[in-house]
Amino acid sequence: MASEGVRPRRVAATVAAGLGLLVVAVAFALGTGPTSVDWDRVMTFDRTWLDARKVWDHRLPRAIAAAITGAALALGGVVFQVLVRNPLASPYILGISAGGSLGAAIALAFGFAFAGPAAFLGCLAAVAVVFVAGNPRGALKSTSLLLAGVIVNATLSAAITFVNLVAAPSDRDRILRWLVGGFPEAFETSSLLAGAAVTVLLAAFMFLRSRELNLIAVSDGLAARSGVDVRRMRIEFFLTGSALTAAAVTLAGPIPFVGLVVPHVVRLVLGSDHRLTVPVSVFGGAAFVMVADALAASIWREPLPAGVLTAAIGGPMFLVMLRSADKEKAGLDD
Repeated sequence: MASEGVRPRRVAATVAAGLGLLVVAVAFALGTGPTSVDWDRVMTFDRTWLDARKVWDHRLPRAIAAAITGAALALGGVVFQVLVRNPLASPYILGISAGGSLGAAIALAFGFAFAGPAAFLGCLAAVAVVFVAGNPRGALKSTSLLLAGVIVNATLSAAITFVNLVAAPSDRDRILRWLVGGFPEAFETSSLLAGAAVTVLLAAFMFLRSRELNLIAVSDGLAARSGVDVRRMRIEFFLTGSALTAAAVTLAGPIPFVGLVVPHVVRLVLGSDHRLTVPVSVFGGAAFVMVADALAASIWREPLPAGVLTAAIGGPMFLVMLRSADKEKAGLDD
């Protein structure tokens, strides 16, 4: 278990460092794109200048959406890894993202332009199924929750494949782009505000529950002996992680590896105390997706979906971390 002796000064310094990382990522996202901009014109905030419109009307909303998505996925990864006590867990392993993807795929297959609301409803349906299936005898046990999520994920993935096969050829490209994960050219302000509100409120809630996260991460028995209502906390954590995943998938589709890699990197650097890992995972996830999306929009002749870059970066990074952990474990065994 993480030490109970982490000082408030260290928490404050860690949060400040995370904010600094976020500021750097915002600057990178606003300054990076397929074309250069004249910053003297940008800083006039005069929308009659094309450069100002590029930054304030296009790059800034994308950066905000990327920050919300990354923060939600990284924090969701922290929560689900605690719930199932498995470092390989992610916001997508329990089938919630697959539910959202199926909802979006069905909407796109029927010719609807906006898949976000359908994805949100699909996430809710998947959450309900996993909750019921993974909640035998009124307790969200790690093994039953993980098994239920894997089965739901596999079933919904098969349904997504079926919808993609029967969709009209003209709709398959839109479905594929959604499944890769990325950000549209324009956002509704209401969607960004809703996503930001959900992410900020749940991040604050999980920070206040850091002690319970630390205890449940070790064992339910230890948490119960320490006065934690384990059943209630596990349900709250499950619903929190599910809401974060739904918020991210609704905005951007299934952006891969963020909820898996970012919590790992944060734990390697800071340890496992969730008073540190929760806020830094939020800032780190936001920064990671913002930078990935900015690079994806500028490294090819056409903008790539952000999910392509997060997979290209996150996959090898995770393999390196896994290899390092195996070597470290082998050294301890010797």
